[in-house]
Amino acid sequence: IPQPQIRYVGFVPKRFSEEYIKRYNLNPKLYFEHQPDPLFWNKPEIIEKNKTQPIWLTYYIPENTPAGIYRGEIYVKAGNISKKIPVEIAVRNFSLPEHNPLKFYGFYRPEQLFQYLDCKDDEEWFLALSRVAKEYSQHGMNVGRHIPQEIKWVIQPDGYITFDYTLFDRVWKMYQEAGMGNYQIVFPNIKPHIAQLWNGKKVKVNFTSVNVKDARERVLSDLSSHLERNGWKDKAVVYVIDEPRDYDIAAKHCAPYNRVGIKTMAALNNLYLQGLKKIEGKLNIWVPNYLGYGVPEVFEYFTELLKKGEEIWWYECSSGAPDTKLNADLMDIRYMVWTTFKYKLKGMAMWGGGNCWGTIGVPPNLKIGTNWVYDPYTFTSEGLNFIVYPDYKRKSIISSIRFENLRDSFQDYMYLWILKNEIEKAKKKEKTS
Repeated sequence: IPQPQIRYVGFVPKRFSEEYIKRYNLNPKLYFEHQPDPLFWNKPEIIEKNKTQPIWLTYYIPENTPAGIYRGEIYVKAGNISKKIPVEIAVRNFSLPEHNPLKFYGFYRPEQLFQYLDCKDDEEWFLALSRVAKEYSQHGMNVGRHIPQEIKWVIQPDGYITFDYTLFDRVWKMYQEAGMGNYQIVFPNIKPHIAQLWNGKKVKVNFTSVNVKDARERVLSDLSSHLERNGWKDKAVVYVIDEPRDYDIAAKHCAPYNRVGIKTMAALNNLYLQGLKKIEGKLNIWVPNYLGYGVPEVFEYFTELLKKGEEIWWYECSSGAPDTKLNADLMDIRYMVWTTFKYKLKGMAMWGGGNCWGTIGVPPNLKIGTNWVYDPYTFTSEGLNFIVYPDYKRKSIISSIRFENLRDSFQDYMYLWILKNEIEKAKKKEKTS
């Protein structure tokens, strides 16, 4: 078995808000003053007397490793004192899938890599995104997200505009190779001064007579054709609206994408049946808030949609347990993944399941040992909006205990998924056990 990956646990100073204490009926005195979360690559220069430094070891078992019990030792030395710690690893007689079979989207923000990792140009941003995508995929995220800047608009000498998909295509292929191509969320860049399309590919610039609606329709048509030519259209999704209150508006948002055959997706928090029925046949991927499953009529509604073959996910967004805050019980997210399997849902989304570090680039503002990180209490309380930290040195992300727990959760799902498949194979062979 290869040597383990070694990381050093950092502690974040906790600052409970009065709202949080009241909401969860907490007694702050029951909690430590510092919360373990970020996992740093560099070891601390010094450990203070009577202090402990947790070390996080991750063993990656090669796929063809024979099943059995493997034993070894970890050798620790400090000054003249040394210690051998026995390690025992049980390797099973089956392998987990390379990528998460459950569709998962963490509402991460690729555009923020420009700000927080100080990317100088598209190439630096692409390389940073490639590193981040690999980390995300290894932890179970398999839905990529594009940004409008990937589609370049080139003004030709004759006054027309052509679309340059070079960067968009490169990012798409990178996501596929990284294991984040289960779906890819596309955001076509609709500029207000684009007025009309010519021959399906070129758009005339008109600064005096602007028809944004017409421009959107025709630009989407071009994007749809581009996706179809590359065989990507079945994996392309547009996140059309977030938690709509008015479902007539939600239906209107879906319409342009329905017309060009690009899948639509939306998180739904206001779950009343009269409204939900207005988007039937218009929304392709339904992502209701998981709390809706506690309302019998809502549960029955989505159960019927599943039976009809609709694609149903669910999501969490700090509505109480489960959530991904620093103070949350790590088991919360694991049981949400388990119940995702139980209800036969096709996917899961999680606010704060990636990097959502705020709208403005904030420099490193919290020192932990020799490491500077982005303080999870800067943007919102208790680290709600992100589960990884910006890695300024490596131009990537720093993992966390919460992020590693998320990977464990999806590995739980894989066990259930494998068992389900084995049962189905046994039934086809008419075996009873």
